[in-house]
Amino acid sequence: SVSSVEPGASSIAFGRVQVGNVTDRVLSIENEGEQAVLRASFGDPQFSILGDSVFAVPSGGHQIRLSFAPLSRNANLPFSDILTLVDTTTGRTFGVALSGEGVQGALAQVEPALAFDSVRVAVPVSSNLTLRNAGNDTMTVSVQVAGQGSGRFAARFDTVFLDTSAPFTLP
Repeated sequence: SVSSVEPGASSIAFGRVQVGNVTDRVLSIENEGEQAVLRASFGDPQFSILGDSVFAVPSGGHQIRLSFAPLSRNANLPFSDILTLVDTTTGRTFGVALSGEGVQGALAQVEPALAFDSVRVAVPVSSNLTLRNAGNDTMTVSVQVAGQGSGRFAARFDTVFLDTSAPFTLP
């Protein structure tokens, strides 16, 4: 029968993972007896085991790969779940706490739009546009002027890096 699940490890932290990406971690299982069969289960579909959820653990050591694939960004606390492993022969249960943070930038425009009102011909006029990152991770914003008459407008930046600390104003 299985004697321990990664001795001393009662939790696995996946850290900060971009929404849409996957991060893997390895969990070691020690088996001091004959081959055993374990059944793994999760409550949160963002956590999974790579391969079958029912697997054989030979005598000695065995490793399984776990993955975290966040479906959305966290509001405040990391996502968490318990990986439950049941030895199908003995009924012995092992629990491992899992945690991971889904991160993603979220663009928010502070002002509703740019408006230039009446402008004299051949007299340059400028206006500011303030953007804010409402997400929980740094993001890159590409600036492009488009639309009818867009050739008459120009942006001073092509690319802007927005962290989550403060708004950024495009001059």
